[in-house]
Amino acid sequence: MLIFRSVLNGLIIGSVSLNLLVAVYAQAGLESVWVRAGHSDYSTIVAISPDDQYIASAGGGDSTVKLWRLSDGEFIRTVVANPYAQGDRYFSVVFSPDGQYLVTVGQRSIDLWRVPDGTHVRRFSTQGGKVAFSYDGSKLAGIQGRSIKIWSVPDGTEIGTLTIPNPNNTYIALFSVAFSPDGSTVAAGGQFFISKYIFVWDANSQTYLRAIQTNTQISEIVFLPDNITVATACSDRFARLWNIETGTVVRSFEHPDTLAYTIALSRDGTLLASGGFESRIFRLWRVSDGTLLRTFTATKGVIESLAFTSDSNHILVGGRQFIRLWNRAPGAIQREYTQHTDQVTSVAFSPDGSLVASSTTNTESIIRIWNSSNGALVRAITGHPQGVLQTVFAPNGNWLASGGIDGTARLWRVADGALLRVFNASAPVWSVAISPDNQLIAAGSADAKVRVWRIDNGQLIFERTTREYDPNAVSCVLFSPDSSLLAVGDTWGNLILYRTADGSVLWSQEYRDHIMDLAFSSDGSVILIGTWGSTIYLRNTADGSLVWSQVIGIVGVKSLHIAPDGIHFALATLDGAIEVRRMSDGGLLRRYERETLPRVLSIRYSPNNCYLAYSRTDGTLFMVHNPYGLLGDVNADGVVDDSDLLIVLFAFGSSGSNLPEDVNKDGIVDDADLLMVLFNFGRNC
Repeated sequence: MLIFRSVLNGLIIGSVSLNLLVAVYAQAGLESVWVRAGHSDYSTIVAISPDDQYIASAGGGDSTVKLWRLSDGEFIRTVVANPYAQGDRYFSVVFSPDGQYLVTVGQRSIDLWRVPDGTHVRRFSTQGGKVAFSYDGSKLAGIQGRSIKIWSVPDGTEIGTLTIPNPNNTYIALFSVAFSPDGSTVAAGGQFFISKYIFVWDANSQTYLRAIQTNTQISEIVFLPDNITVATACSDRFARLWNIETGTVVRSFEHPDTLAYTIALSRDGTLLASGGFESRIFRLWRVSDGTLLRTFTATKGVIESLAFTSDSNHILVGGRQFIRLWNRAPGAIQREYTQHTDQVTSVAFSPDGSLVASSTTNTESIIRIWNSSNGALVRAITGHPQGVLQTVFAPNGNWLASGGIDGTARLWRVADGALLRVFNASAPVWSVAISPDNQLIAAGSADAKVRVWRIDNGQLIFERTTREYDPNAVSCVLFSPDSSLLAVGDTWGNLILYRTADGSVLWSQEYRDHIMDLAFSSDGSVILIGTWGSTIYLRNTADGSLVWSQVIGIVGVKSLHIAPDGIHFALATLDGAIEVRRMSDGGLLRRYERETLPRVLSIRYSPNNCYLAYSRTDGTLFMVHNPYGLLGDVNADGVVDDSDLLIVLFAFGSSGSNLPEDVNKDGIVDDADLLMVLFNFGRNC
């Protein structure tokens, strides 16, 4: 209590109150330093907010909707995400006319979100279907099977249903819907039996008015400002303008190379952009006379959606694996929004912490090196003909190792991305590691084999098979800090520690559960094991004896890493969360579920303990502050200062198993915790 009294007497509290301290401490989620976002699957649908502040994008296959800042491409937030391959797949996003709300449309949902803070407001339906706001924003029309529902936006109540007369129960399908600017009319593109139509209703009385036969499927429809003309994307190589009162074609815009799949109308109705199906080409037309003004060609991926900025000077293009903003006048790309366009399989810090490497699968097969402080791209490395499953830095910081689906491990020079050596395996390489003495490289592959080579001459030192099961793959390899041991885990739950000198086995353990990741303590005395099941283990390196095991829930671990301070470790769970736990007993300290879905694939601490980098299945890479990055930084604001000291003082004498004020995690807030704050006072990350 001596320290307690002296600190309390000598501390000038000033205007800082306990309530403020509690508010500072109560941080929800991990605080981002920078984010490099993307979408990891084909279809990307985009929309621009009416005030040109934001872009919304829906990743058709990665189960996410994201919000970006239009002006500089900065990622704002993930609006909605579902566990990978388990939740809704989103195929439409629409801003409200005032820009305050966003509607997301998935296979099984139509939801309303508040744009400024990302709050979920309500669910209109558990059935997906294209939607359209009325121009005053008070109503939302949504396709629901054979009919169109009308909802009140302020309270979500259903206020009407638009139907098509169908006495014989004939097949009906609806594909697109739009409100007229004056709110008096609703039009939809659809199919009745085998014929294709534009269907028209009086929006106020909800009376069915007419069907205009089109002889082609209408995938998108939008009204012009005159309230009687609609522009459509048609499946017969034309975009068209129709008069919905007379049912006649006003004008046609031909796509000679492919059918017109998507359209966008400028806000003033003078320009029309149209993109072709399975095409990299989109065209710009003058509405008044049908003149083709410009043809644009995307350099990668086919075009899925188009949107104009409010001044019509820029066109946003969402495509397969890209989001780009084009300047209309010169016809040039002004900004690229997506960084990764596939799953980010691994992240790794350079030994000095100045760089972060990320790897991607399948379509990209790219290793990117980023500046860890600001997220600037330093270098992109290509060479694996197929996906890259893992990448790691060498302890000397000069090399980068990667393992690929092509069945090779490769060594690259960090300074210029040059390929230094290729190490051949007979199957896809799931995991790679470089020994701390920079002498050896190990690769675990899908044929249940681990191979170790000398780096200097490429000589194979030894090759071992973990267990002859089919199928079985070596999922993780890791050298001990002194380079004398190689820990190997496989998908059948075999953990084996090999001596690197001769490949002999020190000890082995069978878990009968897929081993997902391994981590040695900094002194090499213990090894942490994460499995597909719901249990993590800590074992003594010397003999494999169990230190502790901890059930983490109903699902297992995808990735884990021990913090440089040796007190904590972080793990990514298979249900899409990040947890920080104690090394002493595996107890949970914090669980984070914001910006972690669809699923985190890899998580690593920075060497200085200040940051965590993690990657997701949707092509997004995060750099965040480590909530326990500084010993004594109790409120996790990145600096050890008076606020932390006050928090510990107010909690002095408290006891428990999960107290944030218990800096050394011994179960009680006492003099030792105050000393740790004082000894680190003034430090920051």
